[in-house]
Amino acid sequence: FIENIGFSQIVNIEQCKINTLICDPAANCITDQFGFDYCECKPGYTGDGLTCDDINECKPDELNPCSDDATCINTFGSYLCECNVGHTGDGITCTSTNECTMSGICVTNASCIDTVGSYACLCLPPNVCTSK
Repeated sequence: FIENIGFSQIVNIEQCKINTLICDPAANCITDQFGFDYCECKPGYTGDGLTCDDINECKPDELNPCSDDATCINTFGSYLCECNVGHTGDGITCTSTNECTMSGICVTNASCIDTVGSYACLCLPPNVCTSK
């Protein structure tokens, strides 16, 4: 028999053991304390175990753990946080890179100004500069 209890399916005894219970690939076949088998979606998925759908951990934006200076990338069953261009870190914590500390970032006779996530080269008067 099959009984739906909301988020998993309970089925006859020992179907996990003999591989007759067809769980979703994103689910595990589990035997409970009474010997009944059921399918349960793995973390990062939702469903009844026979059908599991990926949870988009990146939505809504305000609930994902990524830094405001990072992009959340949904993956099957999980997510990744990647710092945006001009920032470094693990994606959970991102800090602005000071490009002005890099040698030769601006041409001669120019001053480097660090900005959030970028930089600018400012020509110092009375010199004429060409940008890189």
